[in-house]
Amino acid sequence: MLAKTNESSRKILLTSVCRPFGGPGEGDSVGAELFHAQVTRAQGIFSLRQVIRCWAIDYLAENIQLPCVVLHYPSERELVRELKFNNYDYVGINFVVATFHKVRRMVKLIRKHAPNAEIILGGYGTVLPDEILKPFADDICREEGIGFLRRLLGEQAEHTVRHPYAPIPSVRMYSFQQDAKVAHLTAGLGCPNGCDFCCTSHFFKRKYVSYLKTGREIYEEILAMERRAEEQGDKLSGMILIDEDFFLYKRRAQEFLECVREGGKPLNIMGFGSVRGLSHFRTDEISEMGFGTIWTAYEGTGSGYRKLKGKSLEDLYSSLKSCGVALP
Repeated sequence: MLAKTNESSRKILLTSVCRPFGGPGEGDSVGAELFHAQVTRAQGIFSLRQVIRCWAIDYLAENIQLPCVVLHYPSERELVRELKFNNYDYVGINFVVATFHKVRRMVKLIRKHAPNAEIILGGYGTVLPDEILKPFADDICREEGIGFLRRLLGEQAEHTVRHPYAPIPSVRMYSFQQDAKVAHLTAGLGCPNGCDFCCTSHFFKRKYVSYLKTGREIYEEILAMERRAEEQGDKLSGMILIDEDFFLYKRRAQEFLECVREGGKPLNIMGFGSVRGLSHFRTDEISEMGFGTIWTAYEGTGSGYRKLKGKSLEDLYSSLKSCGVALP
């Protein structure tokens, strides 16, 4: 551990890896622009365009007491400027395995321009072994990040999670669409399904870490996000509910449905669900909850994944589409 300055004057910088993406030495799909760079890249001029905010570091900043600055995909020049003119005690970098080459370059810049800063590495890239990461880090987070960072900074490791209001521009398919924003809300981390290709299941050891334990908590937090948007003069076009398999937890999802019915306010949510989880509900109930888009995956019957058990794929997908639910 590095020596620190006076406790009251400490501060931390949290950053994603530096832009640009798709340059020499990396593949076209290594990018922050999830849709156009990866998911819809084969659709040409009809590809969706959206820069995906690194919402994890927004959550960390919202849930610590130490003064914090967050950078999303800075250029190297922007990173150096921030380091040179602010005496940071900690610098945390969020990365994945495919962007580790950027971390090596960033650490070199941090050690040059902020030599006293303690470097923290976090994100799914930390599945790399210690012998690879240790030369570039003072601390490595391989668990739920809020509790980890609170302990590292000597803050009270309370269980309460505050949800940041950090909207991003919504996906635009046509130039004549009105500008709008989408807010993120994290109900929980991790996934119990344990698919062998999944970094999320591996990272959290096939356990689910709940941030919002009840359907009512989720519903009330969505309404709170909408109120915060109105207070700031923003117009939200929808909400992205971060939860690997929301419908798998039937009791919580059922309570959420009851809250939506009770509130009488239509919602527009993008969420995530498996065949197994979605099969717990009628498709009209899923639509009634406010899910306009559900990200789901189908790896084929030969995979043998338990998450694929439930309704037949043809029946499930056709009925969801008939209720107006999109399936990317």
